[in-house]
This record gives sequence, C-alpha cells and structure tokens, in this order.
Amino acid sequence: MNILNNFPLLETERFLLRPIEVGDANEIFQYFSLNEVTKYYDLDTFTDINRAIHLIENWQK
Repeated sequence: MNILNNFPLLETERFLLRPIEVGDANEIFQYFSLNEVTKYYDLDTFTDINRAIHLIENWQK
C-alpha cells in the first residue's frame, strides 16, 4: 500500500499542502534542473521537462 495514495489536503489561510500533480511539472523541472539541488539526490540534473513528468508519474504510483 502506498501511503501517498491517501495524501491529505491541508489548507490554511496562508498555506496549501496537496499531492503533486503532472501540472506541477514545470516547477519540479525548475527545481531539479539546478545542480545545487541534484547533488543531494540520486538523480542527474534535469535538462528536459519530460524527466519531471516521469518523476511525478513515479511518485503517483
């Protein structure tokens, strides 16, 4: 069982925590296209937005 399947929606006046969606791919790509970020992950720096889409789809499984 994947605990992220039941990820809660948490919202306050100034904060929203929700599951990551494919529509977030551009933001995920911007983040993981930075060498300073990926040096702490077991990932190569992203050079294509399709890498972000694939990562999100894997997280959703």
